[in-house]
This record gives sequence, C-alpha cells and structure tokens, in this order.
Amino acid sequence: MTQSIFTLPSTAQIEFRKVKLAEESLLSVAAKKKRSNIDAALTEIMTRCAVSVKDPGPYPFMEVGGKPDWNLMAKGDRFAAMLDLRCLTYRDGHLYDVDLRCTNSLCGEKFNWEVDIPKDVLRINFPQESVDKLRSGGLFEVTIDGKVVKYNIAIGKTEEVYNRLCMQYPGRDMASALRARIVEVEGLQPSQIMDWLDGEGGSEFEGLTSQDAEDLRDAFDRVDGGVDTTLEAECPACHSVIEFDLPFSGIFLPGKGISERRRRLRREAMARREESKTTADSE
Repeated sequence: MTQSIFTLPSTAQIEFRKVKLAEESLLSVAAKKKRSNIDAALTEIMTRCAVSVKDPGPYPFMEVGGKPDWNLMAKGDRFAAMLDLRCLTYRDGHLYDVDLRCTNSLCGEKFNWEVDIPKDVLRINFPQESVDKLRSGGLFEVTIDGKVVKYNIAIGKTEEVYNRLCMQYPGRDMASALRARIVEVEGLQPSQIMDWLDGEGGSEFEGLTSQDAEDLRDAFDRVDGGVDTTLEAECPACHSVIEFDLPFSGIFLPGKGISERRRRLRREAMARREESKTTADSE
C-alpha cells in the first residue's frame, strides 16, 4: 500500500498510508449521527493511517517510530494532515466537492463547489515562537479589556472543550469558542471567565465589545498555523461571493469526481457491449 511522509506545519513529520474501505465506513456511520461522533471517527482514522512518527518536531510526548497523539497535537497539524491524507488516498483526492447554499437573501441557490486543495487552501507554517511554545508548553499573553489573558495553541482536545462548553452554556457558542482557548484571565476566577466574555449569566460583567473579541481572535490567529479553512465561492445563479468553512465531515469519503469516474466507466462498458452486440448481429 502506498505510503508517504508528510511534513506538518509545526515541522513534525509523520508517515501515513492510504485510507482503507473499513475506515471510510467509520466516517460514513458517524456522519449519520452527531458532530462528536464525526470528530471521534476522524481521530480514529488519522491514528490508524499514521504508520509512525519520523520526526516529532516540537512535541516532547512523541518519539521517532511511535504513533502521534492527535488530541495533544495542534489542530493546525491535524487539519493539514487530513487534507494531505485525502490527496494521498484518492485518484482525484486533491479535488474536494462541497455542497453550498448562497447566502444572498434574494437568491438562496443550492450549488456544488469544487475545491482544489493544493491550489485553493492556504497552508500556514507555525511561527517560530509557536513552535517554541509547543515544545515548552508555555502560554501566550495578550491584554484585552485591561486584563492580561493567557491562552494556548488550539490542540485536538480544544474541540472537546468547546463542545462541552456549548452543552454547559446553551446559546453562548461565540463565548465558548474563545473560552476553549483561554487558560486564565488576570483577576478572575475560572468560573467568571465566560461571564466576562459575553456579559451573560446575570453577572456583574458587561461583556467584551465586538472589537475586544476581534482583538482576542486576532491574537489567537497570530500564533496558529495549519491551513486556512475559510474559503470563498461564487454563486452560479447570482454571482455573489460567499464565504464558507471547509467541512471535514466527508474528507475521507469518495467525492463527486470519483462518482463521475465510475459512471463514465459504466457508460463506456455499456457502449462496448452494444458495439460488440451490433457487430455480432451483422455477422
């Protein structure tokens, strides 16, 4: 089975093999259930397909010849590896078809958009400071609303934290996304951070302004690497340009291009049979 060594945005190197049919089934079954099942299936597939660590890069918990721990590795590495693994697995794996709906309120057209992964998806290496923090386990700092906020690089477990926060604080998804990265805020108890972020919960906090929240997101973005999963597409009906987040729920499932190839081969086989039948009848 074809194998390949991927160099990830953090500089770690992992050897992978292609995705197998049984692993496609894991994702297919999970896709019919809730989001947490999909995340777990993706992690399982990535673990199975990782043959071995060739270079641990900045991760002190990994060893050459061992297996990567995607829950402790940066999400940017995981996203990049998933796209690389798709390209390795399928004949047209560099193409990824996404079903979209136009966000123009006067249109709402449903359409399919083809993403050329190497061409359309921006790959971003981690800054050296971030590589050093991954190696040492250190935290980053930024001052928001007059308070020093300490935060970390998003890792695999960050998604679990976010999902847990969304369940614990229904309707406060935007604050949950920020809270999942924050380790501590100057002068606040951990239980106060959510209310400090959005001012909800009947607390004494007014909540961050949209500008403060944007500054915090910018601070997160500055230290992250991996791939930019926010892309643009043009609606074929009204030509509006819309933004969308690259979905990973079907990243290890056959795409539209593979289905079209199968249909083309079937049509060609039918045409050959009809030609043979016509030749036989004429004789």
